[in-house]
Amino acid sequence: MAVEPRTLAGAQLFIGTDLVVDYTQADAAVAAAVELDSLTEVGWIENFGEIGDVAGVQTFTPVSRRRVMKFKTSFDAGESEYILGYVAGDGGLAVLLAAFDSDNDFNFKIVLPDEEGDSGDTPTLLYIAGKVISKPYRLNTVEDVMRRVIRVAWNNRLVEIPAVAA
Repeated sequence: MAVEPRTLAGAQLFIGTDLVVDYTQADAAVAAAVELDSLTEVGWIENFGEIGDVAGVQTFTPVSRRRVMKFKTSFDAGESEYILGYVAGDGGLAVLLAAFDSDNDFNFKIVLPDEEGDSGDTPTLLYIAGKVISKPYRLNTVEDVMRRVIRVAWNNRLVEIPAVAA
């Protein structure tokens, strides 16, 4: 495997359907279930944003210690903002826009370009489900590219299947 960080060049985002997947299962079972979904690649992604759990924090200040104590509480998978070059005929964008009209969670798969490129290597795969909650246009100036900004609110843990070298 790589011994230094890599760029995100070549990463891929796929959106599935609202097929219900039990994300409390083992990682391999979740991955297998999402792979059975109908996945469509989203093209022209400029920015993948952030993804993954963040723990909430609750504080308590015992008088005897004069020190604020912090306690980890619930986990929030958060939201991701995907900035896309606007291409009206992009199949993945069409699925994202349709998902906005639904109240259901949709399955997503992200392929990270961290394999070595040798025959048989597999990249890191991320799986998660969430709701598409925004879809505005980003229209700036004549010197800019038309964009769509898609925001997804995640409702499950992020499942990571690590890269494997052949």
